[in-house]
Amino acid sequence: MNFICNDVVLGSSMENTPAFQFAASLRQRDILARMVEYRENASLKTGILYGLRRTGKSVLLRQWLLGLPYEERAKAAYLTIESEGFADIKNDLNTLRNNGYKYIVLDEITACEDFIESCKSLANNYTASGMKIFIAGTDSLSLWLALSGGLFDRDCTLHTTHVPFAEWTKLKGAMSLDEYIRFGGLLHLDPTEGECRHSAPLPWTTDAMRRYFTSSISDNILNTLRNFKDGENAGLLGSLLDEIDMDAAVYGLFGSLTRREFLNYIEEIVAVEEKYLISALKSLLLADSHTYDEKLMFRNFKLPDVSRTASVFKGKDDELYKVLKHLSKSLRGNAETMLCVKNAIGRYVTAAQFLDIVEYLRKLEVLAMRPAIAFPPVGASVADYVRYNAINRELHTQNLVSQPGLRYAQADIMRKLIEDDAGFRSIKDERKKKLIVQKFQEGVYGMMQEDIAIYETMQQCKLFGGMSLGDNTWETYNSLPIKAYKAEFPDVVYEGRDKEIDLVIEDVRDGSTLYLIEIKHSTEREENQSKWLKDKDVSARICRTDGDIRCRAVLYNGEPYTDGAIRYVNIEDYLNTLQYEGLENVLRMLCDGKRS
Repeated sequence: MNFICNDVVLGSSMENTPAFQFAASLRQRDILARMVEYRENASLKTGILYGLRRTGKSVLLRQWLLGLPYEERAKAAYLTIESEGFADIKNDLNTLRNNGYKYIVLDEITACEDFIESCKSLANNYTASGMKIFIAGTDSLSLWLALSGGLFDRDCTLHTTHVPFAEWTKLKGAMSLDEYIRFGGLLHLDPTEGECRHSAPLPWTTDAMRRYFTSSISDNILNTLRNFKDGENAGLLGSLLDEIDMDAAVYGLFGSLTRREFLNYIEEIVAVEEKYLISALKSLLLADSHTYDEKLMFRNFKLPDVSRTASVFKGKDDELYKVLKHLSKSLRGNAETMLCVKNAIGRYVTAAQFLDIVEYLRKLEVLAMRPAIAFPPVGASVADYVRYNAINRELHTQNLVSQPGLRYAQADIMRKLIEDDAGFRSIKDERKKKLIVQKFQEGVYGMMQEDIAIYETMQQCKLFGGMSLGDNTWETYNSLPIKAYKAEFPDVVYEGRDKEIDLVIEDVRDGSTLYLIEIKHSTEREENQSKWLKDKDVSARICRTDGDIRCRAVLYNGEPYTDGAIRYVNIEDYLNTLQYEGLENVLRMLCDGKRS
């Protein structure tokens, strides 16, 4: 057989091809089982596999073909698309069909320039005749647009971007949650042998990380906007289609969009000229909350991870508090330069443009909704409810990052900036220097552990309720039979901050059953960890007439333990049970330690 595509591997030669041999040597991702189901389900026509680079798409596709019974694999072919047009691909598909081939993989399909406009013929001309075709591509946003535009009918869509903690440790070998925080998400990252917690360098440099952002995220958006319907989908982002501008905008926004805490660290409004060139990093206030008040675009802010560290020393060590206050201001410019986002976009960026970029990052599943609800006081007035409705509209647009390793890498850059700062180096007491770095690291680990638990619980709630994992709409999510969210209680300040419950799981299948959970990055049990769980005002505000608080638990890094009404649950046990035993077993585990 003669093919136009340069890289075609037929079933008879797969076992002797290095790329297939490498795939066979690796552990299998959980979604491979769903790919097998696709093969066996006659009603599912086209298979679509999409996600960021280095999340295992090509390996999965090769493992899928290698798993076919021998006689079926003889009818399989793997095509890697380079610069071929769709007419060339159709020619090769015709050749394969005429020779009795049934199982086809089209990898890197988005490299085909006319992919989106032409791929509907896959279903019309090929899968309709009995062929099973799985497609995948680096430009996952193009695949998402094709799906949302109805180009595929009766498809099987699988997501690879997020690798949950339990699956990541299965693939990479037994590793701790701390290691997942540092390296999780991308399957090529590994802790160095003999790694010391908080001290070993990451396995990539800042430049390497930036190159990954460029190839996997900004180019993903850039290529899709250029190619889809001759660029008509570029919309408000048309002015950013220059490669440098898009790269800087996306890289800077991702770095900014990791922390809603910026909203808690706003300084006074500063006087600026109307046409000031806003950097992507400086615009977090808006991009994170989607609250686009033009006047607020010029507010100044402190760096959140540094500011959180400063709060640890407030009223306890004046010298260190002053140093951290200095760092939160002096490092802003250094961070912008080191993260390559100083005047990142190079022109005035409208609020609508920021919103568009955020939405594309959500479609790529780099960002996801951080579910949260604010509860008004007991006996709240009509005016209170109006105000809390506005608060909740903002909360429903908050984001978290699905890739822990990328989030941690940027925090680690900030740690390096702290250690290199002249103000930090001027501290004579080495113990105090170490204490600053320690508290900074603890804050990062704590916030990331909280995000991981919330995100993975939310994803399991979606699966349980039949909701698409890629759907980030609050309206759909709020209608699920079981949902998870962060509970906030504004206007009641304790020790300088609002009360909150880190994670609430609400089961509305029979009334409203609530599971209140605090998440702490610690192996030790302390009274302070459960104070909101026992708080009467919190309980009264979160419960309604049909409410029932089933249990109160602390997810932490220590051993399981019960202290009166508070159950301490190891967070790794929680995440493993969540992934492999299901949401209902997790609820049993929280209440009585039993999973079935």
